[in-house]
Amino acid sequence: MKKKGNIFKTLFIFSFIIYVVIYVLSKAGYYENQVRKNTLYTETQIKVFEEKISNNEIISQGQFLEEKKDYSNFITRSASRIVKGLSKVISDKKSGVIEVLKSLFIG
Repeated sequence: MKKKGNIFKTLFIFSFIIYVVIYVLSKAGYYENQVRKNTLYTETQIKVFEEKISNNEIISQGQFLEEKKDYSNFITRSASRIVKGLSKVISDKKSGVIEVLKSLFIG
């Protein structure tokens, strides 16, 4: 009986560590990439805008809007789904996660 509890406890701790690592990596990398991408895009669009102004060209707002592209792959989509699912389970108070944690670490 005690072995099953230890295996479950070890599996739970291992899963939680993986969750935290995936969550931190996805948040940190995604945010930094978006900021860098937006900065570069804005700088190039400002240069294009200034060139058009100096050439007395007609300018419309649609010329400077970017089409959204999805650069995600299977791994990032899977990690995102796992993190969202685990976040939902952990934040759901009806699931009894707190009771499970108490039973794992207290008794």
